[in-house]
Amino acid sequence: MTTFVLSVLVSLATSFIAGDACNDVPSMTWGDACLNPETLRNGPDTAEVTVYARIAARLAKLKYESTIAAMDQTLAGGGSSLPGGEREAVGQCKDLYVGARGRMAGVADQLSGCDFTRARQDYLDAVSGITSCQSRLRSFKGSLPAMVAADLDLTMVAYDLGALIVGR
Repeated sequence: MTTFVLSVLVSLATSFIAGDACNDVPSMTWGDACLNPETLRNGPDTAEVTVYARIAARLAKLKYESTIAAMDQTLAGGGSSLPGGEREAVGQCKDLYVGARGRMAGVADQLSGCDFTRARQDYLDAVSGITSCQSRLRSFKGSLPAMVAADLDLTMVAYDLGALIVGR
């Protein structure tokens, strides 16, 4: 993880803890909050689950932005040499990622406001978008499939944390 992302996580965790707690949301340790210790390594020792869910949602959004940039580079740099099906698949993935990024940003905002009315569907839509992109890139050569697979893992961590609050 880059130093920038780690500093963002520390900053986010600190600001979330200072905020008001949401009603009826359990607390947990950071070790319990994450399947992959790298994802939330700088989270607080114990906090309301929404803290971890927000951190994961915001980190997913940042990762999506990085992957979108890589897709833009692929389309601009090698786009003309890509076979038509691959160019179309990358373009469709980019659209799916833009949607997923908006959904995860929405989730983070909703969790910040203790408003969980749309969060469950937004999580599901983000998972669906990244999963659909992964299917489109199955035969694609290059680094994009690995990036999408890593993004899907992070998306599932975010979804699983959110499910503790909003259900599946």
